[in-house]
Amino acid sequence: MTTSIEEARQKYAEEREKRLRSDGTAQYSALAGMYEEFNRDPYVEPGFTRDPEIADVDAVIVGGGFGGMLEAANLRKLGVDNFRII
Repeated sequence: MTTSIEEARQKYAEEREKRLRSDGTAQYSALAGMYEEFNRDPYVEPGFTRDPEIADVDAVIVGGGFGGMLEAANLRKLGVDNFRII
C-alpha cells in the first residue's frame, strides 16, 4: 500500500479534528475543594526564589529522562563535559 504525502496530511488532519474539542481549556475543572492540594508542589518552599543561572555551555539537553541521561553519557564519551540538563 502506497500513501502519498498529501494523503497522509489529509488523514492526519482528519484524525486531529476528531481529537479537538470546541470547549478548549474549559473542559478542565478547577483544582478546588478536596482536590486543591494537587495544585501545590510539596517539594518547593513557599515563596522560594533565586537568581537565574547564566552559563555558557557547549550543549543543552532538554529533558532528564532516559533519553536525556543517555545523551549526557554520550556527550561525556565524546569528551564534552560543559553541558546542562534542563
